[in-house]
Parts: sequence; structure tokens; C-alpha cells
Amino acid sequence: MATRTTEAAVLLVLDTDLSSPQLVQFIVDANVWVTQELVGEGMSATILEMIERYLACSLIRLRDLGLRSAKFDDISEQYQVDPELTDYLRNAAAFDSSGKVRAQFMAPRTARSVKYRAGKTYQDEAAEV
Repeated sequence: MATRTTEAAVLLVLDTDLSSPQLVQFIVDANVWVTQELVGEGMSATILEMIERYLACSLIRLRDLGLRSAKFDDISEQYQVDPELTDYLRNAAAFDSSGKVRAQFMAPRTARSVKYRAGKTYQDEAAEV
């Protein structure tokens, strides 16, 4: 599969101990996403290559994240945070004029709004019926 970016371009941005085949697979994964989601959005080949490069870097950084510590009684978990991952995603999103990188990889989860009432004047509407 022909990719837009190269191992050399990714390695100029990211320092990693991954083998060449592992690195290529992350580039291919980024290429598949860019091809399916961004081709046809009016961006130049150069811009698509930059998005693919930074997206590949973020996928590589994501590989190493995981559980940092756990506690069983009263359940407490801590996960690793990687600011470089966010930086790579921000770079990819900055080049993406369609906003799809931000929507797919950076957008906050949808939140459900909750209505509540509090105080001495609260009356349950069901009790009035």
C-alpha cells in the first residue's frame, strides 16, 4: 500500500524504539484513515501527508499508554497521560480544514444534561398529581 508519509518523515518528528515493520504498520493505519476520511475534502497532497505523519505519531504514542497503577479495595485506577500524544493530534487537527481529526480523535464525549432542583422550596411534581 502506498502511503503519503514515510518512516524517515515520522522519525524526524518522533523518537521511538519501534522496529521498521512496526513503524510502517502505524503509518499504514494512519494512511487508511486519512484516505477514507479526508480524501475529497479539498486538501492538497502535501497537507494530507502532514496530517498522516502527525496522526501516525499520535498512534505510536498511544501504543505505550496504559494503566499506571491500580488499587482493588475502594477501586482506584490511574492511567498514564502523554502530552506529546495531544501535541501530535493538535498538529494533525491544525492542518485539517474539514475538522474531522478533531471530531474523531479530540472531541469531548457527548454529555447528558441533568436537571435538578434543590432547596427548601422544592416540591415533587409527581406528589401534586
